[in-house]
Amino acid sequence: MSEAQNGLQRRSLLQKILGGSLLGAAGLTGLFTRSAAAAEAPVTSVVLRNVGIAVADLDKATKFYTEAFGFTAPKPAKIGAFLSGLMEVENLDLTIQYLESGGTTRLELLYFGNPKATGDGSRHPINVRGLSHIQLRVPDVKAAMDKVTKAGGKVIDSTLLKDKDGKILAVFAVDPDGTRLELVP
Repeated sequence: MSEAQNGLQRRSLLQKILGGSLLGAAGLTGLFTRSAAAAEAPVTSVVLRNVGIAVADLDKATKFYTEAFGFTAPKPAKIGAFLSGLMEVENLDLTIQYLESGGTTRLELLYFGNPKATGDGSRHPINVRGLSHIQLRVPDVKAAMDKVTKAGGKVIDSTLLKDKDGKILAVFAVDPDGTRLELVP
């Protein structure tokens, strides 16, 4: 297949993903950015846009984050081989579910239909290289701890940190895939 044909095939796939928007397909507007205006604005400093989490079960992970923390979940995007090169994965079958909380950073749940996500889903020691945790500022840590448990996650009670007056300063929890979450007020 020629480079031109490959480009047209990619644009066609993006048009399907983005509901037929040629502008969106050409610039990935709407899938990888929040808006066309944001995509066109020059970047003058580093901005953390999203944190990706590979998950074993997209519905379970989406339910966890929406129920425990109130994230909203727009329609997921099913992506095939288009991102294979970027992701360094051959024969990619990927579904991306963005989770938004009203801030500037989103969580990006990555469900790999092919190849499947690896790992056993257990939490790793915090001193293992790579991403150690995601900190979430919540209105009420105790209430968030209860929601985490009810939504299928686990609070690591031994990590509970309180000040001298008994106010909770921080605690670690894990999502259903073992991702460590630091809950702070």
